[in-house]
Amino acid sequence: MMKININYFVINKRLDNILYFLKRGHFFPLLWDRFKWHWFPRLNIIPNFPQTVDIEAALSCQLQCPMCTRAQMDDGSLRGIMDFDLYCKIIDECAAHNVFSIKLSWRGEPTMNPRLIEMVRYAKAKGIRDVAFLTNGGLLTESMLVDLVDAGLDWISFSIDGLYDDYERIRKPITFDQITKTVRRLAEIKQERRISKPLVRIQTISSVVDDTPEYYDYWAPYVDRIAVIAEQHREDPSRIKHDPNYVCQSPFQRVFITWDGVVIPCHGDYHLHHDMGTVQSSSLKTLWNSEKFRSFRRDMRTGRRLEHTGCTLCPDGGEYVGDMLKVGDRKIPIIKYTDNNPEDTTSTNK
Repeated sequence: MMKININYFVINKRLDNILYFLKRGHFFPLLWDRFKWHWFPRLNIIPNFPQTVDIEAALSCQLQCPMCTRAQMDDGSLRGIMDFDLYCKIIDECAAHNVFSIKLSWRGEPTMNPRLIEMVRYAKAKGIRDVAFLTNGGLLTESMLVDLVDAGLDWISFSIDGLYDDYERIRKPITFDQITKTVRRLAEIKQERRISKPLVRIQTISSVVDDTPEYYDYWAPYVDRIAVIAEQHREDPSRIKHDPNYVCQSPFQRVFITWDGVVIPCHGDYHLHHDMGTVQSSSLKTLWNSEKFRSFRRDMRTGRRLEHTGCTLCPDGGEYVGDMLKVGDRKIPIIKYTDNNPEDTTSTNK
């Protein structure tokens, strides 16, 4: 059976996770959304419109993080900011089809779009229940934090890989003191206003928590959720030991729309090998239900995934072994991709 979110792990305590779910609001629509997310792909039920739409507010980014596929692609010309009218067209269609969630980020840094706050406000005004984005946080000012709260942002995720010097080595020129002050200030604004949103998540890779035992305790007082992703080597696809039985969940749940309107079925296709068309030339519903998209899904189901170039470059479908992540006195089951640890042959997914 298809496995959902196999490389993503929340490391908070059980009560914190329950509170997080409740603070998201829209209780019954959220329950239904989560049911569809986890079970529709497994049951091969394709909704007539994507559940989640990821919109690339900006392809541009002010950083060149060493592990980032976008940074590896960038020869200095990889730039782009989504036009606001194009964005409104996408949101209008999403709202007409009762989309539960949109995310305003993909390959770039969304805060480089000068109309990001307007984008949040427009989506909320159109009735989108869950509006969020991922960010490195380096461009966020206090006034932007206040404006995002006022616009109705539902959650924000900061990518924070390590503490102190380790963080600065990866995320330069952002300083660790700067990102700490930003996250803490957002927590203070919420406390001052006695509000729960935007929920704040920080995200890192599993080795950071493994190598930095104090990571969880450092951030837990200021955020609502701490998540880790199983470490991958996106910089070298030749190290991926592909699982031929892997079925990708993404094209059954969501779409990714580039800053200039190209529709892509998977978050890992940074190079846009799987172009399903553009929202300028067709409606998103038409593209989602097109024969091209349906054929792509069939290939996922019938073991032909690796006939697609973008899939051969994606580490999500790699073989893995079971592993444990120690967080304080707790042990959390995670996975470790075998390309990272070839001598570990226990608990394989084969």
